[in-house]
Amino acid sequence: EEVVVLWGDKGHRQKEIRAKVAPFPYYNGDFRNETFDTEKIPRRF
Repeated sequence: EEVVVLWGDKGHRQKEIRAKVAPFPYYNGDFRNETFDTEKIPRRF
């Protein structure tokens, strides 16, 4: 699958970013992403 994300602020310059969706889990090494808690990602408010 391919997705298109509109990157940029409304009213300012924006750009379409295309990406391919990878099957889960993408990385199968020491770090297993199915155990990653996305609530711990720092966010700017």
